[in-house]
Amino acid sequence: MYNIVFFSGGVSSALTALWIRNNLPGKLHLLFTDTLTEDEDLYRFLDESIDAIAPDGVTHITSGMNVWDVFNKERFLGNSRIDPCSKVLKREPARKWINARYSPEETTLFFGIHWSEEERLSAIKTNWNPYKVRSVMCEPDSFFIDASAIKTTWYEQTGVKIPRLYDMGFTHNNCGGFCIKAGKYHFKKLLQTMPERYDYHANKEEQIRHRLGDVTILREQRDKTKYRLTMKEFASRSEVKELECHSCRCFG
Repeated sequence: MYNIVFFSGGVSSALTALWIRNNLPGKLHLLFTDTLTEDEDLYRFLDESIDAIAPDGVTHITSGMNVWDVFNKERFLGNSRIDPCSKVLKREPARKWINARYSPEETTLFFGIHWSEEERLSAIKTNWNPYKVRSVMCEPDSFFIDASAIKTTWYEQTGVKIPRLYDMGFTHNNCGGFCIKAGKYHFKKLLQTMPERYDYHANKEEQIRHRLGDVTILREQRDKTKYRLTMKEFASRSEVKELECHSCRCFG
């Protein structure tokens, strides 16, 4: 039997892999799909986590494109509803790699999804049918850990320092703190903590707007009407009223 963990670079997937290594039979393989938009500390975390988990195998997949390469190739700027970047850089290469090597009858796919976001699992199971999909943090009889304890549990069991983006206040360690599905609070966090990185993405958005027209990642509603909001315009504002910041919901 084979246990494949979608190893995103976040603590939840790393802790999931460690739990599987210690509690489930079968060979453990970690699969990392690289968007080439990642924070540099993600690779440090991956390397040290792999040493701590000691899986039977590790695969690092990259298409050679980053998220902006995908938007330009697809001629579509991703947003909170549609994510061509995740499709092209994560879901499709992962599916191709797994289909070529593992049969559904002998393989279980694991995702580092916590029970507080269990609603994500239904779509993931549908997308990966006929493979069996599990998230042990959503199973009361497996690893039903409190969300607030994930980072401390990981460090206590491995001694591996969590990715720096968490210390900066981000809820995930994907795409270097940039995410098309994030809200205004998240983009404000990126602007405050890594202004040069924010400017990079804002300039990329401006470039693609010259090609595709009036498209933006962000939108806002005023007087019951939705308006497009560029990253550059957003950066010029002093306040952000939206206070929600969700974990990355792209993969699956």
